[in-house]
Amino acid sequence: MAFRVLLVTTVFLVASTSLVSTGDVRAEVVEAIDGKVKCLSHRHWFITTVSGPCKTFTPPAKVALGETFVADGDTHQIGVIVAHQADEDMLTYGMDIRKGEWTCVAAETLEDIPSDEERDRTWLYIRKCAPLRLLAEPVGSR
Repeated sequence: MAFRVLLVTTVFLVASTSLVSTGDVRAEVVEAIDGKVKCLSHRHWFITTVSGPCKTFTPPAKVALGETFVADGDTHQIGVIVAHQADEDMLTYGMDIRKGEWTCVAAETLEDIPSDEERDRTWLYIRKCAPLRLLAEPVGSR
């Protein structure tokens, strides 16, 4: 069971980490096609680092800029949503994302979306999403 949790967590992190790349777009509102919105967090302490699903999670009413969600007792306001359209099938590690499908990540700031930088962060991952309103600004703009 512990291995399965580790594998699922790794898949979420890999999928989320690969999102902020060339060709990604910012969105104002997205919809979870299957209704599933996952909350993930990364905590970096002096000796240890922990990444994985939020222990407690109250999802936002909708995944949109300005909406709030509660994760592990803290309230977060969505300030950025990044949408990525798959340019090839991603079928390994249980991802089941086909070419042309969208995945989305929402967080308070762009810096809260996973990267190699070690810092505390909490974000939402929508494995299969539909961007309802896209923004004209590129992903790297604040």
